[in-house]
Amino acid sequence: AGWGYGGMEELCVNNQPWGFVVPVLYFFTFVVLGGFIELTLFTGVVTTSMDEAQDAVKREMGLEKRVKRVQDQYELTDNEVRTYHKVFTLMDDDSSGEIQEEEIVSALAAAGRDVSLHVAYVWMCDAMDYFDDDDDVFDFPCFLMFMMKIRGNPPPLTSPDKRRQTMAKNMS
Repeated sequence: AGWGYGGMEELCVNNQPWGFVVPVLYFFTFVVLGGFIELTLFTGVVTTSMDEAQDAVKREMGLEKRVKRVQDQYELTDNEVRTYHKVFTLMDDDSSGEIQEEEIVSALAAAGRDVSLHVAYVWMCDAMDYFDDDDDVFDFPCFLMFMMKIRGNPPPLTSPDKRRQTMAKNMS
């Protein structure tokens, strides 16, 4: 008797334990609620991962469709597309799946073609404008169109020249 009260046993009105039921209920409630929280977090992580995987698959399918469109229009063989993809991969310094203006300029300079950043940007805009989307990413299909322009096959613009207008506004 008196253990754990620090000499103030008289302040304790009811020093009898609550029995076996209250601690068991508390422990059971704690474990069940903790399990529900853990299950909810696990479900959230799995759902988010599945959404990201679906987005990646959709993006990849979109890329393949856009590459096929350019391949059909310019009658490129599968081997030519693979070769261009190897070049694209070499130019993509940060392995992001996108190429920046600086990467294009340095690659063209290495190939003996000096092009200003402005000219490269205009050519890149032309290649991106070929596709009827609002995606301002210079990915492999855009690179393929860019290469067709350099080879002397200008891209037929099927959408308004939005990017050039934006560039003109930004430069003024």
